[in-house]
Amino acid sequence: MAIITVSLIILFLRFQSIFCQSPPANCTSPDGKTCNWYSSCENVYGPRNCTGRENYAINYGEKYCKKYNLTYNWFSLKGQVWIDKIRKCLQVALVPTLGAGLTCEQVKQVAFKSHPGCYVNNGLCDLPFTDWLKILYTVRQAFGDEFVETLTSALQSISRCVT
Repeated sequence: MAIITVSLIILFLRFQSIFCQSPPANCTSPDGKTCNWYSSCENVYGPRNCTGRENYAINYGEKYCKKYNLTYNWFSLKGQVWIDKIRKCLQVALVPTLGAGLTCEQVKQVAFKSHPGCYVNNGLCDLPFTDWLKILYTVRQAFGDEFVETLTSALQSISRCVT
C-alpha cells in the first residue's frame, strides 16, 4: 500500500511540474526585442489548444510582429522607435494572461483592447504621415484576417490622435 501511495505522489508531482509550470522571467518581463515571445511564452503558458484564427499568439501577434520586422527599415527613425516600443507594450499587455486560465477568445480580446493604448501612448500621433502609410501597408492583411478587431483598433487609435 505504501508503495502505491508513494508512486501516486511521485506521479502527481511529475504531472504538476509538467503542466503547472510558472512562466520564466523572460515571459513575465518581455523585453520586446524579438517576436518569438508569442510562440515561446504566450503559446506555451497561455491557453492550450488554440488553433487557426483563435490562436492570437501565432496568427496575429507573432505574424504582425514579424511583418513589422520586415518593413522596419522603411520607417523613419521616429517610426522605428515607435515599432520597438509597441512590440514591447503589446507583449507586456499579454503577460497577465499567462497561466490565468483564460480561453483563446479571452486572450484575443485582451490583446486587441491593448492595441490602441500601446499605439497612441508610444507616439503614433506624432509619426510623420509617411510612417502612417507604411503602418497601413505592413498590417494590410490584418484587415482580412481579423477585420472587425483590426478596424476597431485602427479607428480607436485614430480618434485618440484627433481629439
